[in-house]
Amino acid sequence: MAGSRYNTYSQRQSRMIKKTIILLALSCIAALSHAEDLLKVPPTDVSNKAHQLDLACRANGKFSYDGFCLSRAHGKTTWRNPAQDSITLGLEIASLELFYSNCEHSDFPSLNEAVSKAKSLLRTRQFYDEVRTQGEALNNYTRQLYSCKSRNENDATISSRIKWLNYMSKIYADNKIFTSNNPAVPVVDCILSKYKGSGSDFFAAGIPAQNGSITISLVAPILLPLATVTNMGGGSSTQLVNADDGHSKLIPKQKDFADAVIDCQ
Repeated sequence: MAGSRYNTYSQRQSRMIKKTIILLALSCIAALSHAEDLLKVPPTDVSNKAHQLDLACRANGKFSYDGFCLSRAHGKTTWRNPAQDSITLGLEIASLELFYSNCEHSDFPSLNEAVSKAKSLLRTRQFYDEVRTQGEALNNYTRQLYSCKSRNENDATISSRIKWLNYMSKIYADNKIFTSNNPAVPVVDCILSKYKGSGSDFFAAGIPAQNGSITISLVAPILLPLATVTNMGGGSSTQLVNADDGHSKLIPKQKDFADAVIDCQ
C-alpha cells in the first residue's frame, strides 16, 4: 500500500513538473513572438508591405497612409496642418503604445498624462481609434520607428517621444495657427457653411482685407473677428483670434466654430 501511494504521489509530481515546464515554454514563446514583432527589418520590406496595404485600402474605396485605411486623406505635408497632425499624432501614440507594451523599459508615470493630452488635440482621438485596431499595418508602421533594444536604449526612446508629445500639446495650446493646401476662399466658404446660426441666433461672414486676407467675423449679435485666413505658398493659413481671452465667452457655439476650422483645412 505504501508503495502504491508513493507511486501515485510520484506520478502527480511528474505531471505537475511537466505542466510547469509546458507553461514556462509557452511563456517564453509568447515573449519571443512579441519581441519578433518589433525586430528591426529592412526599410524596403516595411515600404513594400505598406504599399500592399495601401492598395488594399484603395481597392475598398478608402483613403490610405503608410498602410493604414483612413476616413480622410493625409494630403501633401504642410506646416501645422490639423488634419495631418491629427493623423500623425494618432499613429505616433498607437505605435508608441505597441512599443511600450512589447519592449523592456523602466516605469514612466508621465507617459499616461502626455498621451491623454495628445489624444485631446484636434482629431487625434478619432485617428488613434482608426489605426490602433489595424494590427498588420500598425505592426509594420511601428517597426520603421522602433525596435526592442536594451533597457537603457528603450528608456531613451520613450523619454524622447514623451517630450515630442508634450511639445505638440504646447504648440496647439499656445498657437492657434493652422495651415491648408487649399487657398483662402475655399477654406472660408467651408468654415462658413459649417458654422451657422439657427434663424437669427447669430450670423458670421467673410470680410476681405486690404492685404488680401479674409477675416471671418461674427456680424450679429455683435461684431467680433473670429479668424484671419491668408493665402500662402499655394495654400493658406488660418489664425484664430479672440479665442482665449475674455471675448471667447461672447462667441456663440465656439466649439462648433473651432471644429469647422479644423475640418476645413
